[in-house]
Amino acid sequence: MATMHGDVTDMLAKLSPLRKVPREPDPRVIAHRWEALKPFVVIAARRSGDPAEAFAFYKKRHVEYLTKLRLALISPDVIVKHSLDDPTNPAPYFEQLLHEAVERRRARLGRVKGRVKPLHRVGKPRKSKGTK
Repeated sequence: MATMHGDVTDMLAKLSPLRKVPREPDPRVIAHRWEALKPFVVIAARRSGDPAEAFAFYKKRHVEYLTKLRLALISPDVIVKHSLDDPTNPAPYFEQLLHEAVERRRARLGRVKGRVKPLHRVGKPRKSKGTK
């Protein structure tokens, strides 16, 4: 599936060659998340010509979105916070959200909580008080 950001599998392959491949999302997690999104999906499905067909399509798309997000190692907290798995989002918009989530995570790599980067001083280095 080619998108404006390139193929999703190519993007995922660039993350790290040594990364763990996650398991498929737990069906209980999918069902719990689906129940949270169900009212919005019902409203979107009623707007289409065939609500039953649209509802089934959205349910299938939700599983696909969650699988792609788990393969990209996006945490469940981020998925819920930003509603990344919303099946009413069109595919190109989802691909953009996925790309942005991966880029945000990539920008944070190497950072350790509670550890501050040293500040770079401008000008001459100061002498300590103990030296002359």
